[in-house]
Amino acid sequence: MRRYLISLLLSILMLAPLNAKCDEIPDHNEQKESGWRQFVTQSVGYGECVVGLMYEGGKIVKQDYPEALRWFRLSAARGNAWAQYCIALMYDNGRGVPKNRVKAKVWFKRSADNGLSEGRDAYERVIRAGY
Repeated sequence: MRRYLISLLLSILMLAPLNAKCDEIPDHNEQKESGWRQFVTQSVGYGECVVGLMYEGGKIVKQDYPEALRWFRLSAARGNAWAQYCIALMYDNGRGVPKNRVKAKVWFKRSADNGLSEGRDAYERVIRAGY
């Protein structure tokens, strides 16, 4: 699990510049948001997922599962398969939410439908387990 999250974080950080608005020249005279907030607002679902990982892991900010879930949901609503997978894991393991295998199955399926192989593997696992 930890290996997947680290891989996810590195992938997000590498892909995020592809989603930035390259045609806008920043005005350095304007008051800017902090670096991570700017990253979040310029990405398409990736930034929210990274913030969710920060709250889930508790390494950069204080660990806060409800806050992690909130950020994962924002990212998932924008179609981010990794965020959908992270939500599924939270329900599957009962981390920050009541353990709910039915909801975990739904979120694993969403991530699988969005092309995430880990989501597909997890979805197949829950199907074999009968939930």
